[in-house]
Amino acid sequence: MSFRYVWEKSHEAVRSLALSDEPLATRLARSLDALLRLQSEADFGSGDARRHFEELVQQFGGSDTVATTTGAIERLDNDALHRAAESILLLYSEVEREHGRRHGPS
Repeated sequence: MSFRYVWEKSHEAVRSLALSDEPLATRLARSLDALLRLQSEADFGSGDARRHFEELVQQFGGSDTVATTTGAIERLDNDALHRAAESILLLYSEVEREHGRRHGPS
């Protein structure tokens, strides 16, 4: 899976978090749906993006299905929802750094 696909899915995940007035749990589920389409073989680049991705997946029980992830999200309190959103932003930041290394500043 190409780095471009990783970049697109991480971008989609952040947009899902940021561009809606829906409850955080709903936005988080949409965001994770985009990210869980990535696989461990995906090209995350040379930074910490792969580690952040794997930690995020583990945070939701190693799930690779949206239904299971949605169930995990429903059990989170508000602080945990915010930590999960921060984890997605951290992943996105790492992917953006790698994008900059590969393509120069945007």
